[in-house]
Amino acid sequence: MVISAARCAKIAEPQPPQVRIPKPATDLSARQLSDRILLTFSMPSQNTDGSPVSSLKSVDIYRLVESSGPREILDLLSDEEFLEKAVRIISISANEFSTYLHGQKFLVEDRIDSSEEILPDHLVFRYAVLFLNKKNQTAGLSNQVLITPVRIVPPASPAAEVTEDFVRLSWTPPLENMEPSSAAEMPAYNIYRWEKGNKPSLVPINPEPVSNPVFEDRNFEFSKTYFYAVT
Repeated sequence: MVISAARCAKIAEPQPPQVRIPKPATDLSARQLSDRILLTFSMPSQNTDGSPVSSLKSVDIYRLVESSGPREILDLLSDEEFLEKAVRIISISANEFSTYLHGQKFLVEDRIDSSEEILPDHLVFRYAVLFLNKKNQTAGLSNQVLITPVRIVPPASPAAEVTEDFVRLSWTPPLENMEPSSAAEMPAYNIYRWEKGNKPSLVPINPEPVSNPVFEDRNFEFSKTYFYAVT
């Protein structure tokens, strides 16, 4: 007779499923470019548990339009209060990320339709971003940014002249803004350049804002095609 004894295997304690939720953005910024608000923020790289992000499903961007008031009052909005009042202006799915990514930063435009006169009396636009994983879970809103858009008439009659040493850019300043203030009160201009086939640049080629309606681009190559924008 053969008798065998089986040893009982030790069963580990059940573990809760891992939850991988991207950390909220902390570098959301906003600036006005003509009739658009440009929003930039970084692609999330870490989840709340420190693991690398691999399950980002979508990016939702919200905007809240408020009347201007004391800054300390405008800054006091919880995530819940903001989401209750704000409007989602765009939802970017994962398969659309490449359209909005410049390196590791998202660039999203919120176009202002001045023909609808949505900027009557110094309204404040408040923006925030929400990262969602594949289970529609989120770790909360990004930092909130506030900007007061103004109606701006863009520079007119842009021109470019190529010489041996530089590309001379010139334009005609607007006589006045769409706000009652005059064009003379505008601080300066920024010039942006990008090559054919590339996305528009986020960084101006002028090291400092330009006060005169002319600029010389000396860092160029004759064999390339460039696009310029002046704001």
